[in-house]
Amino acid sequence: MTTLRLFGHPALEHKGARRPANLPPKAIAAVALIIANAPRPLSRDRIAQALWPGIDPPQARANLRRQLYVAAKTLGRDALLIDRETVQWNPSCALQVDALHFDAHHASDPESAAQQYLGELCEGVDDPALDEIRAGYARRYESLLAQATARARESGDRDALARCLQRALQQDPLDEEIARELMRLRCASGDRASALRIYNQLSRDLQRELGTLPSEDTGAALDQVLSADASSAIRTNIVAPQTSLVAREQEVETVHALLTQHCLVSIIGPGGIGKTRLAIAAALSAAQLYPDGVWFVELAGVKERHAILERMSAAAGARCGSGEPEEALTEALHRKRVLLVIDNCEHVRSDVSKICGVLADRTAARMLVTSRSKLAAEFEAAYDLGGLAIPPLQMRSADAVRRYGAVRLFMERVCAVAPHVRLNDANAQVIAEIVSRLDGIPLAIELIAARGGMLTLEALHKRITSNLSIVTRAGAARGATERHATMERALRWSYELLGTAEQALFRRLYVFAGPWDADACHVVCVEGSSTLNDISNLLSQLADASLLRRRIVNDTVHYTMLQPIRQFSESLGADERETLIRKHAEYYIAFAGRHDAPMETHGDDYLRAMVGAEENLLFALRT
Repeated sequence: MTTLRLFGHPALEHKGARRPANLPPKAIAAVALIIANAPRPLSRDRIAQALWPGIDPPQARANLRRQLYVAAKTLGRDALLIDRETVQWNPSCALQVDALHFDAHHASDPESAAQQYLGELCEGVDDPALDEIRAGYARRYESLLAQATARARESGDRDALARCLQRALQQDPLDEEIARELMRLRCASGDRASALRIYNQLSRDLQRELGTLPSEDTGAALDQVLSADASSAIRTNIVAPQTSLVAREQEVETVHALLTQHCLVSIIGPGGIGKTRLAIAAALSAAQLYPDGVWFVELAGVKERHAILERMSAAAGARCGSGEPEEALTEALHRKRVLLVIDNCEHVRSDVSKICGVLADRTAARMLVTSRSKLAAEFEAAYDLGGLAIPPLQMRSADAVRRYGAVRLFMERVCAVAPHVRLNDANAQVIAEIVSRLDGIPLAIELIAARGGMLTLEALHKRITSNLSIVTRAGAARGATERHATMERALRWSYELLGTAEQALFRRLYVFAGPWDADACHVVCVEGSSTLNDISNLLSQLADASLLRRRIVNDTVHYTMLQPIRQFSESLGADERETLIRKHAEYYIAFAGRHDAPMETHGDDYLRAMVGAEENLLFALRT
């Protein structure tokens, strides 16, 4: 069954996979007007005058005729009942519509109706003809949300209450009372990490929008979360990202819902679109449903089925021994309620699909995978992740621009390096053009925003104008090839702003298959007289430019590269590949030897060292 989503950015959804509704803005607006007035027919004259005020009626009707033709071609010939004078939505057509579901259930089932509201009607379609209808739906949604919240409180249904509060917070991210209640609810259910994320996001929003800090009451709620018993913490090997996930609240909820219905869910999309971040956020938000653990499995660089099984077994705590790893894995997961988050599967899709099939048949495990394309498993539910919403290029109002996800992410990352920057009417159009040129790709936005500390918004805009392709307001959705080109240009732009020493080091870092520290980098990637301190400074500068991710493990800073960035690095440094691989293998084989102490006396230290270096050790052994 296919659903036309008009709440939020218009899209067509089929079996959990969503793609943009490739219709011109006027066609979308016409369809929205028709559906908002269902089941009554609307006169063509009324629609034409609403969409093209001030234009001669014959010309307006001709414009409408063309838009209706495009809409019928995209949505299906049976979607609209069209005659010479009127247009009506066909109640018997196979295409479902979220707005019609909202209208039909708002009185009898307020929570079900509220679930349909993913954002304002036809978000991104800037047409005054929709203003009154949008406002009406928004008022009804707020009323439904209040009803559903009250019912959930009265019934004691904490899951339903949490869902209602989360939606209310999405509507008004600065409402501290809602944030406090949701924090306490998450903490009471054992999900302290989620409660802390709510507080951190609220604090950032208040600082960015109002220049204030959370109130004393909210600080008291934070103290309660921090003092809560940590014994109820979720079991996971996921390291919480250092930066927040921005403007993906609805996607998290959708993936969460898919996981309750399907044993295998895949998040698909081009590199840099944010698949891994979404998977981690969705997994952590659902962690209370998996008392036996949420386990992250990284498959970048893994090519053989045996190695895939070893990675899964290690993450889930299965001991393979000398037996068949598939048997060990299924035995370890038998009757356990676990979630496996399997990342970067595009190069081993067939093997992952078969392994997931075995696990689906023989265990109760749920699997959430990320890949650039579907696994093509029979039982797979695929969610096609697109870029963040971008505003129309001519939009000049700060209040209007800040509602778009791409702008929210850009401003949060810019403010991290330049706290004085504020979104206002004077710079709204420049910011809209920047994120539009980046096609709403989160990684590209982060790369550009990271330079906000050294360049003004106007300078950022000027620098990327000649390098990055622009998205036209009424243009069709961009394909994977175009998004790849945009990501490539953003990476090259960021690389070209580096100094000579930073560029030389960046071209070599692809040799690391997993996390590394400054010592490993100094031995493997450096030639000449550079000191360890020099390398530490260069790595820090690359991390500041968002080309590396860093985290502290046992008081040591470790670095990683996202896959699109690693691939770009490899394309620049292919000439040195053989030398780098040899030095990498020599270093990690020596590393294993240095830590080869007797298990009886140094077992824990040995295991920690080997687990931390696992990906690089396996890569060294293969090469």
